[in-house]
Amino acid sequence: MAILDISNDPIGRSQTLLLLEFVEKLAALIPPARVHLTRFFGCLAPHAKIRAQIVPQPLPVPVRPADAADPQKDAPERPARRKRWAELLARVFGLDMQKCVDCGGPLKIVSAILEPRAIEDILTHLRLPDKPPGLAPARIPEQYQFS
Repeated sequence: MAILDISNDPIGRSQTLLLLEFVEKLAALIPPARVHLTRFFGCLAPHAKIRAQIVPQPLPVPVRPADAADPQKDAPERPARRKRWAELLARVFGLDMQKCVDCGGPLKIVSAILEPRAIEDILTHLRLPDKPPGLAPARIPEQYQFS
């Protein structure tokens, strides 16, 4: 029979558990497999009456007039799986990369610089670091002692 004494409590309390009880309490914290961990209640619940008024609806797909001569155009278009990079930047950082900051006109990609040497030259000319910062050493988090 193994006994576990947990005594490193900030308040100074102590708790004695059998090892099997400790494993039982620890196993209760593990979520069951294939179960959603986020549950919605109230107006966001799946069957709430006012959910449709709160949760945004997907945008309707525009319907194009079908050309009878081309059977490939009769097939419905599949929605794009990926978002454009400008939409992602706008969503994450709040940057609008589709409009000019000065005049408000549309922006377009003129070129993409992919050669590492050219990128280093540009960053050096702009007096920006051309190497990524070094990795910080790993820190061990503070833990309670089990004795």
